[in-house]
Amino acid sequence: MNTHYQPSAANRALFQTRGWFSRLPDEIQNALLEAGRHRHIDAGAMLFQQGDEPSGLHGLVTGELHIVGSASNGNDLLMAIHRPGDWTGFLTCIDHQPHPLSALAAVECKIWSVSPSDVTRIFERDVPTFRLLVAPEMLVERRNYRWLVEMVTRPPVQRIAERLIDLGRWTHSERRGPVSPIEHVSQEALAAATNVSRQTMNSALGALEEMKLIRVGYGRIEILNSRGLEDFAVCDHTKNRELSPTRQLSRRPPHT
Repeated sequence: MNTHYQPSAANRALFQTRGWFSRLPDEIQNALLEAGRHRHIDAGAMLFQQGDEPSGLHGLVTGELHIVGSASNGNDLLMAIHRPGDWTGFLTCIDHQPHPLSALAAVECKIWSVSPSDVTRIFERDVPTFRLLVAPEMLVERRNYRWLVEMVTRPPVQRIAERLIDLGRWTHSERRGPVSPIEHVSQEALAAATNVSRQTMNSALGALEEMKLIRVGYGRIEILNSRGLEDFAVCDHTKNRELSPTRQLSRRPPHT
């Protein structure tokens, strides 16, 4: 359901205190808030699907969006989690091509959507303004390069630690600040998102919990020590045997 809607002061404050939007000039912030419309997405419904035509920029007001990629073999892969204050749709607004991923409402969501034509009008006025639109996607590009390197060179438990951090933060944000709990995601989906087996994921979560870096609950993983988890994800285990991922996994049976 789409309805024209003026954002409340609370919604404006939400966007102004989060990441990308908070760093935009006041003129651009106001233009996005004036051009948008409110949308309601039921739990389990799609905001957009992989292959859909560009649908603009979407800011999450309430709820949680899961960004999912569908492989040619039919398997779905969790790529990112968006939370209130986060925005999505940058790439299609830049290249005007179909959506490369899907956005699924994990719970009921309220969205602030700005149409492709309005995004073009707001951001394609000059090069400096267009760079504001491109910047979040460039952060993702750099992170993807890093992830490809880590996938090849790091043991599974370190890749899992890295993935938990990524899923706990907005995809387009810089790597700093708090990490949100990971909810509404099964361990099977987490395993697929890290390219490991369910058993390996189970064991790794138990090891990370024993190190007091995370707390695993029913349908929820809480990051207790984001700095420690980041340090573990990138540590050189060949030089620090106590932090060795292999050693950590061997200390504890799979998490139950």
